[in-house]
Amino acid sequence: MPYSSHGDTIRRLALLLGLCAMGCVQYVPTSADTIAPARELRILLTESAQAVLAPRIGVRVVALEATVDAVEADSLRLRVRGTVDPIGITTAWQGETLVIPSSFVSGVRTRQLSRTRSWLFAAALLGGGTALAVTFSGDAFTSNRAGGGQAPAR
Repeated sequence: MPYSSHGDTIRRLALLLGLCAMGCVQYVPTSADTIAPARELRILLTESAQAVLAPRIGVRVVALEATVDAVEADSLRLRVRGTVDPIGITTAWQGETLVIPSSFVSGVRTRQLSRTRSWLFAAALLGGGTALAVTFSGDAFTSNRAGGGQAPAR
């Protein structure tokens, strides 16, 4: 088994925590006037937009996760980071530019830290960490003192 240093373990744990913490955000409704350049938003699409854009973004896409590049009088230029299907599964994009008419937007949501999810994550992390510490600490629930354990053989 390859040797793993304490520093490697800490780095792996930090990476795991960072990945898990990404699940501690939620998208909350916001007003359409928050659409401004450089904002990272989830753009909800109208049903007609879904049909018209399907050849470019895929079928069954109900929302776009994007950074706003520009806001024109009747359109938005977006750098798309992902598309979202009806059950919330996000398909990653690489920041491709997409221009959509403003009339295609049925709603706007912004990312926000979820206190509930964060507290649940922290509690699960604490419980899991405690369980691992007890499991790997060695003698947590056993005794190696003389006289303990089985009776001597006769």
